[in-house]
Amino acid sequence: MPQVASISQQIWDMKYRLKGPDGQAIDKTIEDSWRRVASALAAPEARPSAANGPSASTRLSKDSASCPPAGSLPAPARNAA
Repeated sequence: MPQVASISQQIWDMKYRLKGPDGQAIDKTIEDSWRRVASALAAPEARPSAANGPSASTRLSKDSASCPPAGSLPAPARNAA
C-alpha cells in the first residue's frame, strides 16, 4: 500500500471506499479501489488490448497529474443549429 497521510486515508475511507449495505468494507486497500475503478473504466472499450487493460488504467489513476483540476478543460463546442 502506498504511504498516504492519515487524513488522506480517512477521506478515502469516508468518501471513496466501496462498502456493502451493511457497512462492511469491500475495498480493503486503496489499490483495491484503483483496480475496481480501472476495471470499470476499461470495460466499455470495444477492443481491449493488453496495453489498454486494467493495469494501464491503474497506472494512469495512480498518476495524479493525469487528472486535470475541475474546470480546467475547455467547454465543449456548441452546435449552431
